[in-house]
Amino acid sequence: MIMNKQTFINISNVNIGYARSDGSFNHVIKDLNLTLKIGESVSILGISGIGKSTLLHSICHFIPIESGSIEFFPGISKEPRISIVFQESTLFPWLTVEENIIYGDWIRQNPDKIDMANKLLADFRIPNTNKLYPKQLSGGMKQRVDIARAIANKPDILILDEPFGHLDYQNRLQSESYLLKVIREQEIATLLVTHNVEEALYLSDYIYILGGKPATITKEIFVTNTKWGSDDEKRFNEEFMQLKKSIEDTLLKEFSKYTELKNYLNDKEDIKNK
Repeated sequence: MIMNKQTFINISNVNIGYARSDGSFNHVIKDLNLTLKIGESVSILGISGIGKSTLLHSICHFIPIESGSIEFFPGISKEPRISIVFQESTLFPWLTVEENIIYGDWIRQNPDKIDMANKLLADFRIPNTNKLYPKQLSGGMKQRVDIARAIANKPDILILDEPFGHLDYQNRLQSESYLLKVIREQEIATLLVTHNVEEALYLSDYIYILGGKPATITKEIFVTNTKWGSDDEKRFNEEFMQLKKSIEDTLLKEFSKYTELKNYLNDKEDIKNK
């Protein structure tokens, strides 16, 4: 835990859902509580379709909440600077790589913005791509430019929705390592959704597992109370690997319960319609 840090976001008793085309209401998230402090990194894990991305989108005000509250800088009147990286690239196709990176309000006003963009591209191992357009990049390169653009705007919070999904193993490890360095140095509050348990353990102070239908937090894991050596070493630490296996077993059980419940509800609906 990062002590004596300002709470950045307080999520209290949040319920999220949406109306179906048949007029019924689908409850996705139920009574969810989560606090994130400045400089902390939190990962959200859960099976596909459980509501992880829905939660992120509600935090960004893309999806309204049904009830509860999502409060930034509680007790302080301050607008947060939010950067988000989605599963698929959102680069502007009519702008070059360099123009995409310096598009944000903060970096655009910086006289050293071109040098900053060059450094980010080098750090993410895609140098000399400044003048290329997104259509000239591979999927993995686009994703790294998306992350570089998000960091370039000096966010208070960095929201990542499976950001490394298009990267090969070696580039993913390198990008995770650099991202961890940046969020530590700049004390960026980070909220990550991923299916990769190793990635969550490597990047996070806390891991929250979503389960149930509607979903809520079923397990909280405090990561940084362990001593796993340097960042390069910790993936191979025995305790790291044991915790990874424990989390994967928990997710497998959640998947079994979710599948059983889904099949039961489908059978019930079939009987009702007969």
